[in-house]
Amino acid sequence: MDEDTYPVPWSARAPQRYVFAVIAGVLGVAVVITALAYIRAGVGGVVPFLMITVGPVLTVVYVYYFGFRKFDPPNHSSETPPVP
Repeated sequence: MDEDTYPVPWSARAPQRYVFAVIAGVLGVAVVITALAYIRAGVGGVVPFLMITVGPVLTVVYVYYFGFRKFDPPNHSSETPPVP
């Protein structure tokens, strides 16, 4: 492989990165809406409350990963140079 190119995950390439970021946002909103519906119905015990706290956190992580994270080339400075 050429030194100027480096692998970027398929899911982090355009245009799928934007589609996945939108899907993550929609799923995050759906999880919170579902949790609120369960709480209003009095069903589920502690699970809906966990959905309200963990759902948005996972949404932010996935939107950042797919939408904003930059994949830098690997740092080869820690490798030892070849011995002649």
